Amino acid sequence: MLINFYRLKRLAIVAAFILLPFIIINLINVAINHDSKPVNQDIESIEQLQMPSDNVMSAKDEGSGFFSEYRMERERVRGKQIELLRNIANNPNREQKVRDSASLKLVQIADDLAREMQTETLIKAKGYKECAVILEPEGMTIILDKNILSEGQKAELLELCSAVSGIDQKKIAITSRQQYH
Repeated sequence: MLINFYRLKRLAIVAAFILLPFIIINLINVAINHDSKPVNQDIESIEQLQMPSDNVMSAKDEGSGFFSEYRMERERVRGKQIELLRNIANNPNREQKVRDSASLKLVQIADDLAREMQTETLIKAKGYKECAVILEPEGMTIILDKNILSEGQKAELLELCSAVSGIDQKKIAITSRQQYH
């Protein structure tokens, strides 16, 4: 059997021309989808960034140290959430539905932040030196620096905080920092 190198060479060239476009298309596809993660991974990443209520509640700092530490931790976690959501919302490789969902979540975070700050300002205006407001999907928790003196004060705070936050009074819990010691 005689090997015809001319025919073998021509067969190799034809095979290369046929296979090369498939290889290039596959490499381009891998490169484009390399940065893309499934939507579930994005949602899980965002959900892992929960507000710092449990970690900060165990802080050993006295007085306003607890509240300032809580606020710093809250800002840090929110900053990470916002950064992640902005990356998703601005990524043209993502589906439009995913980008819209990330944009809506950004608006919700901004709204929650504004309601927390307004509620904290209102509570301080009522004479409480320090407070922390934890806004969650199912309600709100308010931590004060001192015990509430009467049921009347508690009812007044519940009414005012409900008006500012838009949350039903039954879903607002008021507690004091002193109860954690």
